[in-house]
Amino acid sequence: MNLIKRIFSIGLVVCFSVILQNDLGIAEEKEYEGSVSIGGIFVMDDIDSDEDGAKGTEYNSVLDNTGYWDLKGELGFEKDGLAFKGEAHYQYVDEQEYGAILDLKRILRLKTDYSRFLHRLDHDELENLNAHIFSNTDPGPSAGKGYFVDFNGDGTNNKNEEIVGSAAVYHTDLGAGDEYHIMRSEWNNNAVLHIPQIPGLKLSFSHRFEERKGLDQARTMSKCSACHIVADSKSIDEETNDYMPKVSLNTENFAIEYSFLHRDFDDKSEDMSVVYNNLATTHLGFTNRLQFDGRDGPLPYSKTPDSQKDAHTLKAKWNVNRTNTVTAALVYSQSTNKSTDGPYDILTGNLNDELEMDSTAIMARWHNRVSRKLSFNVFGKYQTIDNDDAFIDVVDRTNADGTTLGDGYSRSALGAAEGLQTGFWDFTRKSGYDLDITTLGFDVAWRPMHGVTLRGAYEFHYEDRENAEEHNVPDDTTEHTIKLSGDWRVMHSLKLGFGYKLELVDDPYALKFAVCAPDGSYGEYGGPPGSLYDYSRSYDPTIYSKRVGTRSNLPETAHEFSFKANWMPITVLSTNVYAKYKMAENDDVDGNSWEQDLFSGGINVVLTPNEKISFVAGYDYFNDKYESMYCIAIYDG
Repeated sequence: MNLIKRIFSIGLVVCFSVILQNDLGIAEEKEYEGSVSIGGIFVMDDIDSDEDGAKGTEYNSVLDNTGYWDLKGELGFEKDGLAFKGEAHYQYVDEQEYGAILDLKRILRLKTDYSRFLHRLDHDELENLNAHIFSNTDPGPSAGKGYFVDFNGDGTNNKNEEIVGSAAVYHTDLGAGDEYHIMRSEWNNNAVLHIPQIPGLKLSFSHRFEERKGLDQARTMSKCSACHIVADSKSIDEETNDYMPKVSLNTENFAIEYSFLHRDFDDKSEDMSVVYNNLATTHLGFTNRLQFDGRDGPLPYSKTPDSQKDAHTLKAKWNVNRTNTVTAALVYSQSTNKSTDGPYDILTGNLNDELEMDSTAIMARWHNRVSRKLSFNVFGKYQTIDNDDAFIDVVDRTNADGTTLGDGYSRSALGAAEGLQTGFWDFTRKSGYDLDITTLGFDVAWRPMHGVTLRGAYEFHYEDRENAEEHNVPDDTTEHTIKLSGDWRVMHSLKLGFGYKLELVDDPYALKFAVCAPDGSYGEYGGPPGSLYDYSRSYDPTIYSKRVGTRSNLPETAHEFSFKANWMPITVLSTNVYAKYKMAENDDVDGNSWEQDLFSGGINVVLTPNEKISFVAGYDYFNDKYESMYCIAIYDG
């Protein structure tokens, strides 16, 4: 674990207020009021300037400078029922915030705000992807040329610069040296209209515009010539528009609200394409089942589809009496992939139809205040998700002998021997999102004495997956969660808190046929024997059929303990201490159990001499350790 130390200190803060008053005297109400704050921030960071910015300065806009200005301003106006307030905060060109509110006699209220910040991203140099084994220039019994990746198509291995070997993994970083970052900005607008003639009736309309621009790393991979990972720099330009009209009515004991959300996501980013490596020369007994290679020309990758979402939400609240309240909500949404309706071409992601996902959820909660010291909530939620299926027409491929695979696979010697029919490999992709989710639970809060609050909660969560068998995952998962927590104000200046959470899960989400046999028999295959291209010990019995183990990275049992303390010995000094420990394991997997040990803790001290100046010092520690069984496959071909 790398320890990263960062120290922020405020170098200068100068504040002053500008108050404009009319000539009627100091007692008259102020019409205008504003303030301006001029400050500076000095950053001292021990991270090497050559180190990747995302590792320690992920959200720091300034790397080259050690200091920059911090400017704030506010302006307010109020007269004859008209009120306005505006504020601005500027730190750097990549760190800005602005907002304004206009109120007209509390009948019409307009609000707008804008913010932007820079997010630095990691640049994976892929240096760990550079290895090959069983290197041999012998062309083999059925190969027409040496076994290598012919990048330039001249049919020769250019001084071994083109990879040779029965198994290889290597990389090409076309964006070497590029720095990746995303500038995220968000603009929110809201208008609220109160109808004076109908008290409690409120109409509103909101709009949110989010924009992401910058440069990111895109990756893709060729295979069956070698595992060739290619990375390149991709220009990012994404826009999200949310439109939400809303109407609500509030009476003394009942409230109801309806809202509609329409969301458009447009990806205007750079279109990425790559020509994949050609398949290595087909050898005896090893047939071509690739869906694409260099013969298909440039193919798209790293593409985010344009999408649209419509959601209807209905909420209601009923104050039954002074001690009982019931709330309920119904939500229906439909999300549409707008980038799949082109003429059918599986290699470009076009399915001749837009894919849709529907979701319906209903939820309710009952709150009861038994007494001033005791209250509880009972809640429940049911959600069903239905995602479109997609037909996948497997692409025909041609073998060296002229026979084809895919739809024509039965015409090849191997296909005929297995008795496969035309179209055998075509299939309908059933979605893993098709599922039903049920949640039930309750929570209790009790104040046994002044300054002490105890809380307890239980939650039951059940997921039923419709297409589990096709995705080799559990049919259903049941979760039980128990929570206990408490707060104790020992004295006016000291407050303590604790928490405990227990999770018990039956059949946590896992992948079947994920790893090799737990008994270690997977290691029997040691690569090509004798002749380099003798595949008598083929993959099917010795590699693929040995992958029978089920693995998961989610716990079957988890215990989590937490503690916090706040001490304020004097008004201007506050100290916070916190700690959390989590112990989780999953024995319901093949091989050794999956385990996790997590500890985090820290202390923060805040000194505030006055409302304009504050000093913060803190230390945070985080350690997360996992133990699991991994199966490393040796690819030969």
